[in-house]
Amino acid sequence: MFDSGFGGDNCQLIVPVPCQLINNCDGHYYCHLNTKICFPGWSGNNCQKRQYLGQLDPECPLDGGVRCSNGGTCFNGSCCCVPGYVGAYCEEEIRECDSSPCQNGGTCRDEVNYYVYFFGPNCEQKSRPPCTTDVDACDGHFYCQPGLGPRNCLPGWAGPLCTIPTRTYLPNPECPALMDCNNGGTCFNKSCCCEAGYTGQYCEEDIRECVSTPCSNGGICIDIVNGYICNCLPAFVCATTNTCSGHYTCLSSNQISCMKTWTGPSCTDRDPPSFPDPQCPDGNVCLNGGTCFNKTCCCASGFTGGFCETEIIECLSNPCPAWSVCEDVVNGYHCVCRTGSGMVRAICSAF
Repeated sequence: MFDSGFGGDNCQLIVPVPCQLINNCDGHYYCHLNTKICFPGWSGNNCQKRQYLGQLDPECPLDGGVRCSNGGTCFNGSCCCVPGYVGAYCEEEIRECDSSPCQNGGTCRDEVNYYVYFFGPNCEQKSRPPCTTDVDACDGHFYCQPGLGPRNCLPGWAGPLCTIPTRTYLPNPECPALMDCNNGGTCFNKSCCCEAGYTGQYCEEDIRECVSTPCSNGGICIDIVNGYICNCLPAFVCATTNTCSGHYTCLSSNQISCMKTWTGPSCTDRDPPSFPDPQCPDGNVCLNGGTCFNKTCCCASGFTGGFCETEIIECLSNPCPAWSVCEDVVNGYHCVCRTGSGMVRAICSAF
């Protein structure tokens, strides 16, 4: 699946951006057929959500002894902070009001990753709805000032809705059975408040929206976090073809008709197969399921070469993360843990 950017004279065109391997605070994934594949231990649309059940996450600072504060994510012994926070443990809120953004005598009040301003003839209107009811649940943790005042986060919470925990100590008594929540979930009252798109006791399960088969007319459903994308099939318009992708002519009904000696759904199989096949190069056969055509070989997926004799080795690109090795298979590969390591919560780690 492509990311997208914009192009054209007026930036009016959506332009696909090829997938590129990333393993930093912006994401943790490699690419296969231009699709993002999350490294073990990461999930989400950009593979930025940490999947690790347990208190001592090896990606966290001080050998896993300290969690990142204010919604930050542990990575490579440091913290990737969410917008609005900085510091070694994301413990410091950025003060947007320090730049004096309000004009004409306006008073700036700093909030997480933004600031609040008032407007109107008597400054009676605020830039966001006022707080009316005290809340201490997954939806937020705040109390309200009398007279429809702003939200005031309860101790241990921050953010516009007071849903970002500020605790960094371990173990966290808010967590279920002292186990951390997965995929950006937040510990509260011995359970997990899951982010949209996830469920389960520890938010470990991605909700599969494609199970309900929401795409119509043969569209292919691709599950993403908290949603899905339908790749619609284009309206088929038959065009006479005689290449490795097919060997057919078109009927008036817009259906294909296989050429002589070809068969199959796309007319790519030889019928009947003969030996020696005059379509083969120099009287030889094509190997590994390849098909002879016009004195060359049309190779099956995963093979290349003049006679399809060479398997494509996907492991040459070193796609597997640390503590794992790549095992090549036809038209793909598997990542397995190295000797002396093992799978710990879906991550290869040293014993």
